[in-house]
Amino acid sequence: EDGEIIGDNIAELGAIIRVSTGIYEGAPYSSIAYVYGLKHLYVSIVCAGIPHACILSGGNIRGIMGVTTTGGGTLSLNGLLFKDGRNTYGAGINVAGSSITLEMCSFQSCTATGNGGALYVSGNSQVNVFSTEFASNSATQAGDLYIRSGTVTVHTSCPTGWSGAPTASIDLDTYNSEGTLSGILKSFNMGSCHYCSPGNSVPLDATSFSLSSCQVCGAGKFSPVGGWYDCFECASG
Repeated sequence: EDGEIIGDNIAELGAIIRVSTGIYEGAPYSSIAYVYGLKHLYVSIVCAGIPHACILSGGNIRGIMGVTTTGGGTLSLNGLLFKDGRNTYGAGINVAGSSITLEMCSFQSCTATGNGGALYVSGNSQVNVFSTEFASNSATQAGDLYIRSGTVTVHTSCPTGWSGAPTASIDLDTYNSEGTLSGILKSFNMGSCHYCSPGNSVPLDATSFSLSSCQVCGAGKFSPVGGWYDCFECASG
């Protein structure tokens, strides 16, 4: 009735969804407004390659993701690039009544004809932003972030469990209507953020490792699997 595809892809609450590297755009769409729609669902969506190698595109005709009521948990988005979204509100992600965490993501060239080019936050949502880049986003008001209601925190640290520090760059274009906005309002790239799996002393550098070769990590050799922050012992060599 409202143009939505209900139950097209279903995941269990709390599941980890690993996305292969590549560009994702085009039909089927979750609705007339967004390529992807999540309702009453919290999962972790992780790029299985280096950060920003998994590109979610709106093709300059639709918003990229609409998130409505995450069902009592937190939606975690990790390493994804949101690009070329176009919508009235929140061309990258429109968040309503939800809890989400953005880690190592990027928003590029997302355009809202109304408010919030990259992000539009409403319904008393809770949004935590770690090491996430914003570039060339635009809107009538707040090209990067518009808060209708809710709480948004832009963290100056790497995500939980990571070492190092992100690097700040340009100021964010924001507007806070009736919510709370805290932190340093800048775009942050990964900087020196890195992850080392428990028990290993040498960090796996997420910005330079090769998916095809083993990495020296602590006393043994390790290879990344499942995501660019994972590392475990090779079978041989």
